[in-house]
Amino acid sequence: MNEGGMKSKRIEWVDIAKGVAIVLVCLGHRDIPKSMSDWIYSFHLPLFFFLAGYTTRFESYASFGAYAMRKVRVLLVPYFVFGLCVEAFNVVLSRFYSHETVDFPELLVNLFTGKIQSIWFIPAFFLVEIISYCLNRLPKGKLPSAFALAILGCLLGQKFPTTRFFWNLDVALVGIFFFWLARCFRDAKINRLLAKGDLFLFGVALTAQAICLAFNTEINMFHKRYGIFPIFLLEGTGGIAAVLCVCVWLEKVSFIKRVFVFLGKNTIPILAFHKNVGYVILEIVFLRFWGLEYENNIFSGAVEGFVYTALGVLFCLPIIWFVNRFAPWAVGKRGAKEKKKILPASDGVPS
Repeated sequence: MNEGGMKSKRIEWVDIAKGVAIVLVCLGHRDIPKSMSDWIYSFHLPLFFFLAGYTTRFESYASFGAYAMRKVRVLLVPYFVFGLCVEAFNVVLSRFYSHETVDFPELLVNLFTGKIQSIWFIPAFFLVEIISYCLNRLPKGKLPSAFALAILGCLLGQKFPTTRFFWNLDVALVGIFFFWLARCFRDAKINRLLAKGDLFLFGVALTAQAICLAFNTEINMFHKRYGIFPIFLLEGTGGIAAVLCVCVWLEKVSFIKRVFVFLGKNTIPILAFHKNVGYVILEIVFLRFWGLEYENNIFSGAVEGFVYTALGVLFCLPIIWFVNRFAPWAVGKRGAKEKKKILPASDGVPS
């Protein structure tokens, strides 16, 4: 979801990691075995925050205003565009399928305050980016400050478990820790191990995550469930490091690399439509018209999860094509004509 301001070589395993992350989000929204769900939820959203911190270059922007406007374009504009589309679908579904009464003012409030479940993450992501820019102005102690903000976010979530803060501020405060952890990784020697997919790093990270999973409770950032918070931070870090090593390995598998890079460059349409729209339509088709149901066991649950995830992503492909072709502004990208005007005059890489 994050893009830099100045021209730089894209890191392919980062795009692959974004693709893996969005697939895990889709899979986590299915009725999959609890052990698989616990593993996914322990790190899949922190992975997005981490990747943003890893790729963001604050020095690429002339001012805070330029930085903020960039984030408005690539995050908030898509949020409101796709949020309106998702809410419109919910209205149609409520009226003609479930025959429920629609509260339009409540839908608008949910949109502007960041309470739409499928894309609630985007405004929180925006807050992480903005607060992190301000945190970058500190002369030192950035990661400890990020850790303190994460503790504050956790405490707010525990104190007000049923309150949805504006743009999910409490979750954003937790995400800032992973944003700044990535920046420390990038500037440390461990980055060399990460960038080459070191097998020892993978083993240590996976082991650490497995131990943490055994001692912690269920994680769900949307519902403000972190279990033992320091353990959550550690298991999130372990899961991120392990998956990133796998993503580096996937760079060598051409077809798989192309698939995940494509998904990584089109995360917002998938995030918006895979659940409220894609899965609902698929369930109507499969369960109502074809009568397909899966038995309630671990194997069938996992199979169903992967099948629905694949179909949900495929459902989004025509939407991705249409948006990229006719309305790139809706996902924070510039059209071909705008790119031609910008490239000769700046070092920026238009999205």
